[in-house]
Amino acid sequence: ADIETKINRTKSSVNTNAIDNDEDDIFPGAAKDMGSEAKIRFLKARLRVMQEELERMHTECVKREEENERTSLKVKESDDDRSRLNRVVTTLQDQLEKYKKLSSDTKSKLDTTEVELSSLRKEFDQTKRQTKKQQQDQTQTDTKLNRALEEAERYKQQLNKMQQSTKDINEQDKKKIEQLTNENRRLEKQRLELMNAFKRQLKLIDILKKQKLHLEASKMLQFAEEEFCKAIEWNTS
Repeated sequence: ADIETKINRTKSSVNTNAIDNDEDDIFPGAAKDMGSEAKIRFLKARLRVMQEELERMHTECVKREEENERTSLKVKESDDDRSRLNRVVTTLQDQLEKYKKLSSDTKSKLDTTEVELSSLRKEFDQTKRQTKKQQQDQTQTDTKLNRALEEAERYKQQLNKMQQSTKDINEQDKKKIEQLTNENRRLEKQRLELMNAFKRQLKLIDILKKQKLHLEASKMLQFAEEEFCKAIEWNTS
């Protein structure tokens, strides 16, 4: 609306042969004293420069938008890797808890067997002091004791194997969890860096878009100035 008002005011000034100081806003310094053709060439040159600048800014804006898309993709890949590592850590922790529970159950069974063994030993000692007529009961007690001893030995061996296996697994899982934790931290740091870069790219794109709008407005002003020159040329002719 301001440009249209200026054009109408300029045309009115030409028709009345009273051009006012609006020309100062279009031609700087000595350019006001140039002839109509020189002024047109001057305005065309300015328009060409502004068009080149507008194209450059448009290219830069497209480039920044492409970089923004690549940054967004990297952020997504980083988030996917972090989620995958978190799932692996959770699985390893679940397995570790399962082995711990299994070891605890085995130890509990061994403790129960040892209590039973102690009771059977007492029973065995008592049975040995009994008379020969209790030989049959003693034989049964011996059988129970032998079975209990075998079962206790089996549980001991199982517990030793389980404890050794749990120890090895704990060491391996501990190293693995530590590695995954470090990797997770690195990915989190990388994600934060990418997010910061992403925000900077968005800010730069916003600035470039504002500059592009400014250049487009300047281009419209140049066309208005060209119309003004044509009006001057038409009046002088």
